[in-house]
Amino acid sequence: MSSKGLRVGIEAKIEYDSILDILANQYESIRRTGLNDMQKGLSESEIEKCYQSRFNLQWAWADSIATEVKQVYSQLTTAKKLNINRLKEQIKKKLKKANATFKTLSKVKIPTKKQQNTALGLKSKILKIKSLKKKLSLLESQSRLHICFGSQKLFNAQYHLEENGYTNHDEWLVDWKKKRGGRFFCVCKGQNVGGKMFKIFDISGDEFKDIFTFPRFMYEKYGK
Repeated sequence: MSSKGLRVGIEAKIEYDSILDILANQYESIRRTGLNDMQKGLSESEIEKCYQSRFNLQWAWADSIATEVKQVYSQLTTAKKLNINRLKEQIKKKLKKANATFKTLSKVKIPTKKQQNTALGLKSKILKIKSLKKKLSLLESQSRLHICFGSQKLFNAQYHLEENGYTNHDEWLVDWKKKRGGRFFCVCKGQNVGGKMFKIFDISGDEFKDIFTFPRFMYEKYGK
């Protein structure tokens, strides 16, 4: 919060209300849609503009979603490049070791037991190199960036319910939905156009009152 040139940080807990879950679930759903649209070619600016009417959002909410979508997209793009470089380096190192081993073994006329085991190990290394090359080729050919909202660990837990403490799939689904939609992001915008998402008022010097503005799509059922 800033006032008269001073900036004050405030950390506080908002009392739980089920309406916040509704907002969080919808916010995350729109954010996931935004990432899909950006991968189809929409820019951050286009998402911010068209989502105001598409999802009935004030500018401030649409802007925050577009900003987050851009951040996630950039992170995924960077992660893909890093993974490609990591695989290339792994292949390079394993090829170097495999070639050195092959040259050594090629000079042997009557291999010892240890050298025979080394030869078997070389075969295993070659298979690993082929596997890494296949992963690299697949990663380089994919234009779509992949992310598992909710975590891959929790997603895979549905296939091993008992081992992960679930008695049935419906029980797992509750946690999955909560994990995928348990957050939303808002910034107090300085501009008046599009409305502010969050306003804070100093009411006594050490106590503050906040006013939280819902997205427009919630007005009819839940108010502002």
